[in-house]
Amino acid sequence: MLPGTVNCPNCRVPFQMWEPKCLNCGIDILETLERKARESQEKAEALAEGRSAAQRRKWRKEAPRRPIRLYAALGAAAFSLVIAWLLQPAPLPKGAVADPSGLVFIAPEGWSVETKLGEGWRFQGIARLTAPDARIEVESAPATLPLGEHLESLVLEEFNGRRPQVGTAGKMQAGGVEGKRVSFSVAANGSEPPTEGEAVFVPGSSRNYLLRFYASGPEAGRRRADWTALLDSIRLGGTRWASFLSRR
Repeated sequence: MLPGTVNCPNCRVPFQMWEPKCLNCGIDILETLERKARESQEKAEALAEGRSAAQRRKWRKEAPRRPIRLYAALGAAAFSLVIAWLLQPAPLPKGAVADPSGLVFIAPEGWSVETKLGEGWRFQGIARLTAPDARIEVESAPATLPLGEHLESLVLEEFNGRRPQVGTAGKMQAGGVEGKRVSFSVAANGSEPPTEGEAVFVPGSSRNYLLRFYASGPEAGRRRADWTALLDSIRLGGTRWASFLSRR
């Protein structure tokens, strides 16, 4: 190609750059170049606009899902934190006695408490509470042992030979579950003063619990009030969730 010549943008035939029109096809060179430049610009803008529109459509399609995913993730995280908090050991109030099996109760003020009593002949000793002229025994047994069905028999067996007067067993609520209670009284026998008391059965998930109250003398009424407060304080389960259910 000679110096100063270019190809026609329409027919691709060489022509001199200063020629206003192509000598072969006759088009206006400057007008054709400007038109092609505008067409290229419009194509580039249309392409960019198409990509932007596609991105906007994609964003609109996915945008509603993003908050849902975010809220779902936040909800799952919050739920996990709540579950972890509920499964933590529940804080024990002042004076509380807690057994590893899950029984928790508050010892009445002024009572001496002895724990870790060890395995007895039939039941596992949890605690023994003593006060002047009164005593409370707290024991546990395997859940397979039907303590509730034989509560009256247990009282008669304990006072064998003294013929206790045993009342009719009745239902009660303790630790959020339905238990059973029976009152009894024993007449004086020689040097032993008359005794009144109560036996309570509380069912647990893995262990059943037997609580017995004994009182004699002029302080019996006051000690019975302490006994009632202890029964009201019973909680089953060592976690916050179990403690919450016991309060319902």
